[in-house]
Amino acid sequence: MGIHFTVTVDHTFRDTSLDAVRNRFKPLQPILDELSDKSLPEHSMWRDVSEPGSTRPYLFYTPGGFTLQMGPAVMRLHHFTRFSTFIEAAALRDLLRRFSKQLAQLFGQHRALYAPCEGIGDEIVDWLADGLSLADIETRLRLRSSPPATIAELAGRSLPELRYYIDEFEDCYIATAGS
Repeated sequence: MGIHFTVTVDHTFRDTSLDAVRNRFKPLQPILDELSDKSLPEHSMWRDVSEPGSTRPYLFYTPGGFTLQMGPAVMRLHHFTRFSTFIEAAALRDLLRRFSKQLAQLFGQHRALYAPCEGIGDEIVDWLADGLSLADIETRLRLRSSPPATIAELAGRSLPELRYYIDEFEDCYIATAGS
């Protein structure tokens, strides 16, 4: 199955130029380097790939293998890792969760939403463009089903419309300098 991992987080960007976005992500560079597949040159540098003439930049390639989509209130990062691998491979899941936690913290947030890039992920792209916040997206998803309480519970869900997870990072620890 070729469905990839996505993470969605509220943001506070006003300037979405390439330089502004890249500068805001600088604190995440070490973990982006850790996520990078050095054999894929397209995943080694920032690039604005927004449609020419768009009123504001909204689509970027980032180091670490992400495509970053910017909406007015939330950002969605699409990674080339398969969603099933995220669920099944603890080491990679921990790395992506540490990245997601640091991303959320960078914007003063305490949670992120994971979903496959297709199905719910496609709807999230539409909702992102409509200006919905993460809370609004969560409300819409909860109308279908409650989010799973654990990643293990997420692994047991086979229906595409049920495959999302809200991470509040209670068990995700990041070592800091001096700890």
